[in-house]
Amino acid sequence: MSPEKEKKLVDKHPEILKNLKYIDCSDGWYDILDVLCSNIQQHVKYISVGLDTEEQESVQFTAEQIKEKFGGLRFYGYNSDNEIQAMISMAESLSVRTCEYCGDKATSVTKGWIKNLCDNCNIKGRENNVY
Repeated sequence: MSPEKEKKLVDKHPEILKNLKYIDCSDGWYDILDVLCSNIQQHVKYISVGLDTEEQESVQFTAEQIKEKFGGLRFYGYNSDNEIQAMISMAESLSVRTCEYCGDKATSVTKGWIKNLCDNCNIKGRENNVY
């Protein structure tokens, strides 16, 4: 992810992304990650109602690793529950249908690596010998 997009995401979701060293995917999945982090934090806020500060910290989900693998988003973290796992699964499923570079609707392209690209990004990549 570009440094600008990564900083924007970390600044917007500091509770979840505070321990993350970097995000290893392209900018096209920014919106998926933004919505995922917002939904996770809303869930954590909901389950934290009535807890003291120490207990709230113990239920806070934090991301450990965010990356692309085999053409899909992978999102790993601590303090997950069934609801958070379902949210992560949904985001990972959306990523395989979303262009990794621009965020448009994509199809899988296999040329040594699995990439999820829209037609325009696929053509640009082939023209520039990127993949």
